[in-house]
Amino acid sequence: MDEAKLRVWWFHRQGLDGSLLGSSPADLLATVGWARSVAGSGPYLTFFSRAAISRAAADRELFAKFKPPKTPVYALVSSMDSIFLLRRDLSHLLTSEARKQNVQGEKGTCELGSLSDLTSNAILGSGAVVGLWEYDPETSSIAWHSFGRADKALREAVSRTEAYIREQLGDARSFSLDSPKSRVPRINAIRAAQKKQR
Repeated sequence: MDEAKLRVWWFHRQGLDGSLLGSSPADLLATVGWARSVAGSGPYLTFFSRAAISRAAADRELFAKFKPPKTPVYALVSSMDSIFLLRRDLSHLLTSEARKQNVQGEKGTCELGSLSDLTSNAILGSGAVVGLWEYDPETSSIAWHSFGRADKALREAVSRTEAYIREQLGDARSFSLDSPKSRVPRINAIRAAQKKQR
């Protein structure tokens, strides 16, 4: 096989030869696929390098086509999840109600809105932080608290995640120094908040 020709062919297939100039963001993605991103700029460089599409144009078209679900979708994620780490701006993921929630911080109780990083794992509801959770290996269960009314879908998401951790992971450490013992104050604070809510 002619390696030089193969390289040029891949260059062409990816639209890097100018053949995709004038394409829309959706057409470009249909042709070359999505670009993986760790720091957030990869997809935009894909758009620009192939079709000279600006960031604003890409965001505008892709956002306009997005249809949010009619009912909340929940996910229990780590406090170190990329949705937080790539932003380092927790405030954009907090509702006004969530900002006022008292949580267990590094140095005691504080308002969630005063933190730049989560100290407990998060329950996301359609993109917003709607609660906190910790895995308690003593009881093989998730201690969790939602900032609003917990519907059936949220309770099912907690149950699925709890079973996954118990059956496949055994524990849910957030970072290397996290331990069942270091988690006790956060677990207790979450359980106390959950009791107050009832």
